[in-house]
Amino acid sequence: MQVLVAFPDDLTREAASTLLQQLGHEAVAASTGAEAWRLLNAEAPPPLALLDGSDSGMDAVALCTRLRAREDAPYAYLIVVGAGPGAVTLTAVDAGADDILAAPLDSATLKLRLRAAEHIVALHNDLRESRQALEYRSTHDALTGTWNRAEVLEILEREVARSRREGWQVSVIMIDVDHFKQVNDTYGHLMGDAALREVTTRLTQSLRPYDIIGRYGGEEFLVVLGGCSPRNAQVLAERLRELVASQPVSLAGDAVTVTISMGVAGWDPNECGDIQALLRAADVALYEAKRAGRNRVRAAWEAHSPALEAVSAA
Repeated sequence: MQVLVAFPDDLTREAASTLLQQLGHEAVAASTGAEAWRLLNAEAPPPLALLDGSDSGMDAVALCTRLRAREDAPYAYLIVVGAGPGAVTLTAVDAGADDILAAPLDSATLKLRLRAAEHIVALHNDLRESRQALEYRSTHDALTGTWNRAEVLEILEREVARSRREGWQVSVIMIDVDHFKQVNDTYGHLMGDAALREVTTRLTQSLRPYDIIGRYGGEEFLVVLGGCSPRNAQVLAERLRELVASQPVSLAGDAVTVTISMGVAGWDPNECGDIQALLRAADVALYEAKRAGRNRVRAAWEAHSPALEAVSAA
């Protein structure tokens, strides 16, 4: 296990590092509190740290306090070494230290405490991974890995709120996989699921890293484009349509051409309206694309459906 050894005194630091190496651990040295803070906030920080608790100027108590104030950071097991009895020890524990050891370090004691620390670190990592898995499942669609309906709508709410504050543009693309029932009826639901996953992969590859795609329901997807004009969203939608249709999808040994229809709509922060009106406009434009023969893009401002006119007048 990698262990941070944070002591300003060279001899103490080297002795602790040597002791850790003899016990089968990798020592990472720091001579100042600032250096220890930097190492513990690195991309792959040491999961355990020995911090100098003497009156050396490192201020292990302050370091523990700052580390415990971090949010969503990997847990670091903190052992304060050389802290005095009574109030100083309690202060270190209150600040977030996991353990207190007297100086100089004793090999047998350190070995025992490190063994316990490894168990605690492993438990924290397991709990963190479990929490992340639960959070992912609560916000993502299990089949496609995209955002689920509730989350993509919440993201749209945030983008529109940002649009109201900052006046930037927001566009949406409503997507429907053409003749998807026929795919399920012909090849079965497992192959239908495979087709949806492949379509999702192709769509995601052509979106910007900060664009949002979510499964809206069944074979429908919603793309939220922050900072994107409706005209640019229309161009993007056409590119997505071409990409999906460009190569057949392999289903049960057959090469099946899968296509999508799309409706594009834009939110204008200078006009009255709400998110539901925006979604209805995109949905009606999608209906127009399907009615015109599928495998095509229709924009809300180009559609001429009576239903769309009613939405626009709302």
